[in-house]
Amino acid sequence: RDLETAIGEGTFREDLYYRLNVVSLVLPPLRDRREDIPELATHFLERYAGRYDRPARTFSREAMDRIMSHPYKGNVRELENVIEQTVVMTRGEVIHEQDLPPALSERRPADASQPGTGEVDGDLPAFMERIEKKIVNETLARFHGNQSDAARQLGLTESGLRYKLKKWRNPENE
Repeated sequence: RDLETAIGEGTFREDLYYRLNVVSLVLPPLRDRREDIPELATHFLERYAGRYDRPARTFSREAMDRIMSHPYKGNVRELENVIEQTVVMTRGEVIHEQDLPPALSERRPADASQPGTGEVDGDLPAFMERIEKKIVNETLARFHGNQSDAARQLGLTESGLRYKLKKWRNPENE
């Protein structure tokens, strides 16, 4: 955020700005400096392979192409989370494209033959909820029902995941 503008708008405290503003760095978002992605991805791969005692040490060309093509709206933190997730879920020394989390998978039109997807039929919220349920259930299955690990994988709090599950079991209690 432009903190000087926020001060002018009254949405950021001026005294706090001067406490924090010792050195100002302007760093473009990751999507504008794609040449940094391979080095950052490799750094995170080494960090999390060591932390989780995993053998993952390198990316296949296809995996790196997929990593490089993602928009990273969450910036470097999103890339870091993707790599950590991949390291945790992958057993081999080489990370392949299919090892990458669903967030990096190719965007394909919904396949109506798969449960939980299909046409919107004018009800976008219901359609989105079906997709969300499908992703949550698949993630829970992958973690053998462990809600803590599934929530972490999905980027949710445990209580947020439990709330969704309870709501889907009892839709009248919203």
